[in-house]
Amino acid sequence: MRLKDLFAIKTLPPQSPPGEPSLARGAWISLLSQIIAAALAYLLQILLARTLGTAGFGIYASVLVWLAPLAVVAGFGLPALVVRYLPAYRAEQDAERLAGFLHAAERIVLIGGVAVATMGSVVALLVMPEPTPLLVGLWTLPLTVQLRLQTEIARAAGRYKTAFFVPLMQPLAMLAGAVVAHELLGGLTPALGLGLPALGVLVVWPWQRAVARSAAPRAAPRYETRTWLRVGLGVLAIDASYILLSHADAILLGTLQAAPAVALFSVASATAAFAMFPMIAVGSSVVPAFSRLWARGDTAELQRLAQRAVLRAFAAQLVLAAAAIVFARPVLALYGADFHEARLPLIFMLGGQLANTGTGYVGSLMTMTGHQAVVGRSIWIAAVTNLGLVVVGTHFWGVTGATAGTALSSLGWNLWLYRLVRRHVGVRGSFVDALLAFSRPHRSRAPVDAQFLVENR
Repeated sequence: MRLKDLFAIKTLPPQSPPGEPSLARGAWISLLSQIIAAALAYLLQILLARTLGTAGFGIYASVLVWLAPLAVVAGFGLPALVVRYLPAYRAEQDAERLAGFLHAAERIVLIGGVAVATMGSVVALLVMPEPTPLLVGLWTLPLTVQLRLQTEIARAAGRYKTAFFVPLMQPLAMLAGAVVAHELLGGLTPALGLGLPALGVLVVWPWQRAVARSAAPRAAPRYETRTWLRVGLGVLAIDASYILLSHADAILLGTLQAAPAVALFSVASATAAFAMFPMIAVGSSVVPAFSRLWARGDTAELQRLAQRAVLRAFAAQLVLAAAAIVFARPVLALYGADFHEARLPLIFMLGGQLANTGTGYVGSLMTMTGHQAVVGRSIWIAAVTNLGLVVVGTHFWGVTGATAGTALSSLGWNLWLYRLVRRHVGVRGSFVDALLAFSRPHRSRAPVDAQFLVENR
């Protein structure tokens, strides 16, 4: 029996929304897999930093910074839409549109990845004195974006082990490749380091693709490509603005500062990323439920789920952030003596992350309920504001100023999103709201936003 047949779905069975035990299990699977993946990636980063030095590692990190927004562009917003459309189509028993969406998304993302890599290569060859590292990074994009799409398909289908454990083979392969290259070649270069993600994707891709394709039912595909692309481009616009909110500091550091500054930022960012695991893990399992509950019109249950999610995520993140600050010096020393200056940027990053998590899953609540256009109308204001703050901060205080500017603007944006969620979704989903609801145990469910109920009566 072929692997494809083993996992094939011949019909589209009814699916009820997963209960809390299922969501909690998904959160724990996500958390465990992300901890393992981050630990492997951290080991790889330490190896690269100690081998390349601050200058070489800065070049490596600078290319990665540019690859993140380019990967978002190459995906046309479709990987994010999988989490919205797949659960909805399955709930509606719409096998034809589900098959069409999955087939179209795979093709569009492949075309987007190749197009971005081609155009980026032309620019790199024309304007860069040493384009090799960027060229290597660019041609890993098509594979990387495909892998992300297939991982999102598995996550949206509730296959948490497939979505989170199978991709662990990628950092394992990258770490093994780095060790082999170091031993056989006597060292690494930025270009060799940037080729490692492609090696990891090639190890994971055949298995992940076979499992992801099994999520498509055996039905005649019905294509609504224009609709999917229109919604996807709306999500892409939001994602592009988020890139300016979350990556402007790294991008501007690579433009305005020398490579060592980017190396310090990258080390601080990788260390701070551990504190975000609870937010990511919990969100990975609950966000698909936002779409289902909104489609059912169950705003009260949607609010209850959002509050329980942020309560768990914020409490765990607070513990991890405190540990990161306490042990910052010995952890940063693993990279080498030149990386101790990353401690202060690390503290600003952790503070900004806590402030953002405290507002809850506001971005996902807006997107999963179909209000991405509302977000898109105002997010660019926040993105441009962040750009200005980062430029000023970088000019006066370097890496620390860049991270402080991002933390401040990101907090302001999340507070604005919280206001939009209350107005358009009718949900109070912040950490403070969750605490207030938890302090009233005699009430089974906290009331949804009163203004929303009045306006939508």
